Amino acid sequence: MQDTSAAPEARPTQQSAVNRLLVAILRSPVHALASGSTAVLVYRGRRTALTRELPVRYAQADGGYVVLVGRPEQKRWWRNFTTPWPLTVVARGRAVAVEGTLVSGDSEEGLRLAGAYFARFPGRLRRARRQTRRDVLPSTDQEILATAAHDLRILRARRLR
Repeated sequence: MQDTSAAPEARPTQQSAVNRLLVAILRSPVHALASGSTAVLVYRGRRTALTRELPVRYAQADGGYVVLVGRPEQKRWWRNFTTPWPLTVVARGRAVAVEGTLVSGDSEEGLRLAGAYFARFPGRLRRARRQTRRDVLPSTDQEILATAAHDLRILRARRLR
């Protein structure tokens, strides 16, 4: 008879082969191939307590890191950061303990952080602009930023003190 009282084994996340390869590169001595704009977020899931590693594009702002969640309706990882939650950012070959918090794109802080991210990745702003509501036709750079940032999920990661 089998013992069913033991907790089930944790299954590995269903990361794509590309994500796993990118994480391996970013954690290796050849990290410079990709670490200029890509980092690894390492965090423990709030509900599952499983450690996850996720490659992300990042910008730096206010002495911390900014990550925009692409297609948030299709992803769940960002929900771990609706309130402050510890994680490690592995960027440029260094692991830094930080606290991540989700910031609304509608807030003043969200606009500032999105601005820093879009300054680093201008192509992302153009893509976000194409995906925004068609009834809003912004004319200034600030209006374009505000329109693009409206529905964004922005992860702000600050160093632990």
